[in-house]
Amino acid sequence: MKRLSTTLVFILVPSVLGAADLNLTPRGVSGLIDMPDAFMLPDAESALSIARDKHLSTLNFTFQALPRLQTSLSFATYDDIGAGVSSENTSLNLKYALTDEGRVLPAISVGINGLFGNDRDAAEYIVASKTLAQTVEASVGLGW
Repeated sequence: MKRLSTTLVFILVPSVLGAADLNLTPRGVSGLIDMPDAFMLPDAESALSIARDKHLSTLNFTFQALPRLQTSLSFATYDDIGAGVSSENTSLNLKYALTDEGRVLPAISVGINGLFGNDRDAAEYIVASKTLAQTVEASVGLGW
């Protein structure tokens, strides 16, 4: 239950600040909860975000560097389960838009999380996102 309440605060904060379309994952890339989407932020948009759950805290600085390139610098602290120790990691996350959303075709992006960090955060993905209605978006992706 604690994770749900933390996530809800995380999602609602951008709306309170007047950036209703700004949803960031705990890694700082645009998306919802732990799943990135294929959409980009407006050019030169920047955001500072904080996410916390039971075993992970992150501080992220996100910047839409170019119209098709989203960057995020992530500072993570892990509270390892049962070990009584914590570890830290600094990493760079990149997302590149291959195609923009069209009338029929979805937006498609590729991304890498944990660049220059330790292997714990490393991930690559491809994701497709489509706006189905004015307030409904769907994303499907593959990560490894």
